[in-house]
Formats: sequence, structure tokens, C-alpha cells
Amino acid sequence: MDSDKVLVMDAGEVVEFDSPLELLKNEKGVFRKLVEQSGIKF
Repeated sequence: MDSDKVLVMDAGEVVEFDSPLELLKNEKGVFRKLVEQSGIKF
């Protein structure tokens, strides 16, 4: 992924904000679930 930071929002609220690599480390995170559902390999 070519991003320094990612902002994840849910219902108008910020739920996650960090580098993609840090967000992917959180197995229960929203960003990780989105990436897994997209089929992107990480």
C-alpha cells in the first residue's frame, strides 16, 4: 500500500487512524477486515 496514514470512519466517527502496516496488525480492526474482504494479500 502506498499511503503514509489511513483514516477509517464509521457512522461519521473516526474509528482508526495510523499507518497501513500498524492498522493491519490489529486482527480485530476495521481496516484489516476491509483489506481481507477485498482480497488484497498482505
